[in-house]
Amino acid sequence: MNKRTFLSLLLCVCCLSFLHAERVDMQQAGADVQGRKLNTALINSTIDRLNAHGGGTLFFPAGTYLTGSIHMKSNITLELEAGATLKFSENFDDFLPYVEVRHEGIMMKSFQPLIYAVDAENITIKGEGTLDGQGKAWWTEFFRVLVDLRDNGKRNINKYQPMFEKENDLKALYAETNEDWHGTLDRRFFRPPFIHPIRCKNVRIEGVKIINSPFWTVNPEFCDNVTIKGITIHNVPSPNTDGINPESCKNVHISDCHISVGDDCITIKSGRDLQARKLGGNIKKEAIVLNLKYSKMPAEPKSDRTPEFRNIYVSGVTVRDVNTPIMVVGLPEAPITGIVMRDVYIQNAKQRCVFEDCKDLVLDDVYVDGKEIK
Repeated sequence: MNKRTFLSLLLCVCCLSFLHAERVDMQQAGADVQGRKLNTALINSTIDRLNAHGGGTLFFPAGTYLTGSIHMKSNITLELEAGATLKFSENFDDFLPYVEVRHEGIMMKSFQPLIYAVDAENITIKGEGTLDGQGKAWWTEFFRVLVDLRDNGKRNINKYQPMFEKENDLKALYAETNEDWHGTLDRRFFRPPFIHPIRCKNVRIEGVKIINSPFWTVNPEFCDNVTIKGITIHNVPSPNTDGINPESCKNVHISDCHISVGDDCITIKSGRDLQARKLGGNIKKEAIVLNLKYSKMPAEPKSDRTPEFRNIYVSGVTVRDVNTPIMVVGLPEAPITGIVMRDVYIQNAKQRCVFEDCKDLVLDDVYVDGKEIK
């Protein structure tokens, strides 16, 4: 073997070593697997290290891993083996300091989401394990705040409410939201979503089971190319624990999921009120919502800020025990168009289907309580 051949082989070996992304066994890396000690620092430092070297995988073998907020970065995969549970802390302080989030369509600073990413790409959460948000502590405090606001008016009953006022421009938030949401702002305590990537590309969530979310469960914001496949979401009866809510996103694929939650299973959203119109740019082309009459604000003439809901394809859906089986509600000045539904089967619906201000709907093998909807 001459020197030139040897150097070429050595270069190939070096290149292959650089191309191989590291896979870290978190148990071997020192994580506590009994669910007793926080692993937040170890998990996030491992993500930082792998990201600095081009990316890699955090592999969680069977066990229980207690953690606070996990901050995903580009080219990072979380992989959970069957029998592995990422259990998120019930201590609200483990989700501080406040960060940029979007709560019910409003950008603000609030608690860190349980799994969070900003301006990242190629992030994956996969496996046969479980993500447990331990949401009961959050639900309990939410109801406590809600009842106290109703009974005693606006006042501070926890340390997080004055913290929210300090971190946010409340005057701007009230100015940019409609009056029907000001009561929500008065709470000044906003539960974090479970999985909340913001302005990310190539997001994949596959196979895992997600339970007990504090708030909305899978909630990508301003993301492009999102795939959610084969996941199970189970939130026991709980307030506003929506399943999958892509908001202001492009190229979203949701398939083969089982969802049982405390509110909507899947919703397509585009933010809300004046703030969303500012952030969204050309809303006429980009905004998508399920119900264009969600706000109680008065009607206004059609303009470049009027949202449109169009060109949506829904297939292979089986639903049981729901209130409203199908709702397609547009605006008189902006009817919903180009909706295709195929192979949809709904049983035990309490109410009738609602179709208002919509046109060019294609309903193929859509059945509600045994009756075909045409």
